[in-house]
Amino acid sequence: MLLRTPLRVMRALPKRAAAPHRQFGHTRNIGFLGNGQTATNHQAIEWFLRECWPALRRALPSVRLRLVGRPPGSRINASGVVRCDSRLSASPPAHCGWTWNTPYATDADVDNGIDELGFLDAEALLAEALSWRIFIAPIHATTGINTKLLLALELGIPIVVSAAAAAPLGLTMPTNASA
Repeated sequence: MLLRTPLRVMRALPKRAAAPHRQFGHTRNIGFLGNGQTATNHQAIEWFLRECWPALRRALPSVRLRLVGRPPGSRINASGVVRCDSRLSASPPAHCGWTWNTPYATDADVDNGIDELGFLDAEALLAEALSWRIFIAPIHATTGINTKLLLALELGIPIVVSAAAAAPLGLTMPTNASA
């Protein structure tokens, strides 16, 4: 079936008020949305935490990275609660959560500015996304359109995106931007 619905009619979320004013004086949240069970999502966050997060925290110590979606290595039990699957690791700590295999996985007591929010329903996701100053999509490989970008585009959230994530949507870098 050929989809003939104009894009302006399609919505990922219910109609809402205009996006809030986004300056770091109002919000210091950087958002990411993705399923951590998908290797490309976890690899993207792993890369971002190693290559970008330290410099961002030095420049903006109060910045928060808000990770939304089922975390890597998790399983959902009968009551819908996401639990870490310790069988994925031969010894503790289990390979679970967005920060495993990064420098931020070892000390949960330290405020590293990373908030793992897990799965959110549509209403909670909308409220969370509207609190983001920017949305990141540092995906290095993709098999098609990254639907996570559609949420940010619909809500008017500025996006910092890799070339791989941008290409399927035909997004291009502004001529005055640096690589």
